[in-house]
Amino acid sequence: MSRKKKIIAILIVAIVGTVIFWKRDLIKQKLGLNKKSEPEENQDKLPEPPNNGGGSTSYRECTEFPYKKGCKGKMVQNIQTVLNKFYGEKLKVDGYFGPLTETALERAGYGNSLEKEEVLKFLKK
Repeated sequence: MSRKKKIIAILIVAIVGTVIFWKRDLIKQKLGLNKKSEPEENQDKLPEPPNNGGGSTSYRECTEFPYKKGCKGKMVQNIQTVLNKFYGEKLKVDGYFGPLTETALERAGYGNSLEKEEVLKFLKK
């Protein structure tokens, strides 16, 4: 392939890539791939707490360590995500530290709660 043809091919790829990048939302909409997002005011709200077989756990926003069963919030979502990604768990990332999260954490070798140093080490994964 001559140098001129290579340059033309690169330019075509760059132009097509740029169009796709800027029109990606429209393309997703046309293909039916985009999910309708909730109103912005509800995006940081957690879903309803899980009902685990009749046993009731009361959940509270944890702002201090340790993070343990009964905690809820963004940090718990991060913990659940790490457990899923690096420890092969299949937790619902709902932000509630319930019995399933507790069991997964124990399987990962962290006991049933996380202290500050453990959280920092855990989230560095």
